Amino acid sequence: KGLTIPEICKSRKFKHFKDLYRDKYDVLINGYYLIYHKDIKIEDNILDLVAEYDNRYYKMDTYYRRFYYHLDKVEDNSIFEDLQTLVENIYINQYLDIISKTFSHKLDYDHLKQKYKLQKDFYTHFIAGKNERMIVIISDAFRYEVAKELVQRFKYNEKVEAKIEPQIGVLPSYTSLGMAALLPNNSIEIMDDYSVYVDGKPTNNLVERNAILQSKNFKSDCIQYDDLIKMKKEDMREFFSGKEVLYIYHNQIDARGDKLNTEDEVFVACYEAMEEIEDLIKRLTNNISATRFIVTADHGFIYTRRKNKESEKIDKFFSKDDKVNRRFIISDNSYDILGTKNMIVSDVLGNYDERTITMPLTSNVFKVQGGGQNFVHGGSSPQEIVVPVIKIKTTRGAVEVEKVKISLISMISKITSLLLSLDFVQQEPISDIIKPANYKIGFIDKSGKLISNEEIYVAKSKSSNSSDRIFNLKFRLRNKKYNRNEEYYFIITDIETGIEIYKQQVIIDIAFADDFGFDI
Repeated sequence: KGLTIPEICKSRKFKHFKDLYRDKYDVLINGYYLIYHKDIKIEDNILDLVAEYDNRYYKMDTYYRRFYYHLDKVEDNSIFEDLQTLVENIYINQYLDIISKTFSHKLDYDHLKQKYKLQKDFYTHFIAGKNERMIVIISDAFRYEVAKELVQRFKYNEKVEAKIEPQIGVLPSYTSLGMAALLPNNSIEIMDDYSVYVDGKPTNNLVERNAILQSKNFKSDCIQYDDLIKMKKEDMREFFSGKEVLYIYHNQIDARGDKLNTEDEVFVACYEAMEEIEDLIKRLTNNISATRFIVTADHGFIYTRRKNKESEKIDKFFSKDDKVNRRFIISDNSYDILGTKNMIVSDVLGNYDERTITMPLTSNVFKVQGGGQNFVHGGSSPQEIVVPVIKIKTTRGAVEVEKVKISLISMISKITSLLLSLDFVQQEPISDIIKPANYKIGFIDKSGKLISNEEIYVAKSKSSNSSDRIFNLKFRLRNKKYNRNEEYYFIITDIETGIEIYKQQVIIDIAFADDFGFDI
């Protein structure tokens, strides 16, 4: 019928045995999209590269993450071995290594700051001088593409406004340095023992970071997510009372990925991180009437399922006094090693440190002992140092109630008759947190003019059985001549807000029709 693999899989998600095959369908969908975009062209200009990473390149990382997330949930995934091999080769060889090499070659902080904010200036740009309480959620290794998905999730709630922008993280992209860069600072130093100081003060733990926050604004505080989430409402209100700047440290992704025995669970941790951040914002909005949040990260990460072969690792060339990580080396020496790039620390941090940072150009790693094989950070790929800043505004009760959504089940990519009978499904039953919604549904031309009847549907089913929430609507296109090369669209619009929740371009291939809808 000329349908794509994603179209077939999405339609079958609503069939009787959908729960048995849902993860297999998602494996196919995300594998298809990754393969379809395999010839992606990487911009050569660093400013354009970051812009395109923000706009579309990041989706390759998302397709890869979702592919393995669902593959790992398939009980017998051996049927996907050939597809897995293809996905792995395309992701690493045709995307990850190419974008990493180009980005690393062109990396220049002076050039980047002409257009993008730098992580070391985070407090100045986003916190200082604000006249309302700011709550900053710093999620360790919450990389940019995961943050993009979190923003999409927020769009389903009409009372949450979330906007994301890229920020250029510090190099090396490791936790101690990234966390320090997010504090108010005039200077950042990597000491001889490789601890990180801000304005001459240590930043290793909560007490030390809180002292730096309070030196800028005495009504500041910081807390670990795990401690905050255990608080009762009254304790939470007491902790936040009178505070203007709050830093909350969240660690789900890095905690899982940095351990050898759990690094393959990192994509599960990504979903858990999103859910925990959503829930935290909900609780703080409702419990303490917080309305302004920023979600950001210290760094991102690279993860590939294929383990690095010993022959692919960059062999030992460094001295015993160097700070050595799988993705970077800090040294008094300037090494000239094939497949690596050097930068001076002062070019990153704006200080007088003349030591050299050496990092692999691609996703390769240095040959060092310890740590996992698949999850890494510290290097200069966009996955590691393009970090998110999500600015969020909520209203009380924002995450408590949301409108129910409807989805089209029928396939309508090509229309050959004036008369159509289409099946839809209400995605969830109405409950105390899912409220009814009114939608208008129809076909339009490229100018927005209706070319069919417009159906009004009130989604209000309370049935927990999805088959009970399936409904059928009939449409009749206007009796006129259609050009298959013209743009026509099927749209679903929320009547209350006027927002289009679904829009699909369709091909109408009807030469002419009589008044009864029969092709002649």
